[in-house]
Amino acid sequence: MKNYELLEIELLKMWKESLQIEKVFKYKHRIMICEDYSNDKIFNDLTNGLIFKDIVDLAEVDINDASPEKYSVSIDLLLKSRGV
Repeated sequence: MKNYELLEIELLKMWKESLQIEKVFKYKHRIMICEDYSNDKIFNDLTNGLIFKDIVDLAEVDINDASPEKYSVSIDLLLKSRGV
């Protein structure tokens, strides 16, 4: 397992367990909370997209189709896809 994969798993666990976050989305390499319309940034990916590649970045989709609600992903689903 690569270091980036381990980092993703640890971040997802922390967000779920410590912050009780259920869903996230990505915008310009920033992971954002998608709950209660807060859209708070919780992580800025300084790797320029090397981690959380499986989350669609809203900045890369058609502006007419880009909504956090549509492209948000469950943390449980992300953990499951990583074998956790």
